[in-house]
Amino acid sequence: MIISAHTYRLHKDPPRVTYDKNTYWIKEKEVLILEGEGSIEVKALLKTLEEGTKICLRTRKGEAYLAGPEARRKASESLLKTATLGLADLAKAFIKACALNRLAVLKAIDSNIAQEYGSLLAEKLPLLETAAGRNSIMIIEAELTKEYYSILKKILPLEYEFHYRTRRPPRDYFSAALGYASTILYKICSSAIQTAGLDPRLGILHEPRSTRPSLVLDLAEEFRPIVVESPVIALCLNRKLDPSKHYVREGTKIYLNHVGRKTVSNTVYHKLNLKTRGTTLKEKIYIQAEKLYLSLTENKPYEPYLVET
Repeated sequence: MIISAHTYRLHKDPPRVTYDKNTYWIKEKEVLILEGEGSIEVKALLKTLEEGTKICLRTRKGEAYLAGPEARRKASESLLKTATLGLADLAKAFIKACALNRLAVLKAIDSNIAQEYGSLLAEKLPLLETAAGRNSIMIIEAELTKEYYSILKKILPLEYEFHYRTRRPPRDYFSAALGYASTILYKICSSAIQTAGLDPRLGILHEPRSTRPSLVLDLAEEFRPIVVESPVIALCLNRKLDPSKHYVREGTKIYLNHVGRKTVSNTVYHKLNLKTRGTTLKEKIYIQAEKLYLSLTENKPYEPYLVET
């Protein structure tokens, strides 16, 4: 649950949050994000954490992640688990979800171009299920991604100069917008991962590195098509991003300017705040992070997020 208010108060008996003349009753083992300035009773906080609730406190100065000792112990165990077992099934789930969500994005644009990508999935997804080892899994992921972007190349207007995905630095207008939109998704995924009590440096699909938040990138996979790619594709197809007005070029490098960043940011956050069945897409990211935590700590099956079509 995400509560965003100018002022709020966390109470003890029973555990609840009051804000803007509203009252939210806290459930056991819930993930709670409190945005804004608030008042928290120490006893109320301790009781809430004892009942298994995880809290993210978000202000203009930053975020703080609060969880009970049992949750922190399990998170430490999950670090060892991912380092020793590899967890190939979880890696496959991330890739499959990303591919199916990309198919949903293409279907929303044109059923004919979606059919081309769907045929590739029919061929590659069974191979993904039987793949053994990170290298074999990543080869299939690379093939699916390459084909997806080759299809996007056919439908994007020529002025965006998109031939293939470029990063660090982007060298075409479409990739520049994707890169900026991705930073928004990564920020939310990082918050969700840490709120769940997990270490962002863990790695399941993406190899663990001390300098890279690999688990953030893992969680982002299933949301990337919906949060990042779909809004940016729509902006380009509707020519809402103007290469002459919304970008700056530095040699072969291309970046969004202030107006371009604002355009992309507004579109992405609009998508994140849309509700389906009473839950925003942003809240779903926190829900998936908690599911991932339970999968790693309690061996519960992980069901990735799939967009409804």
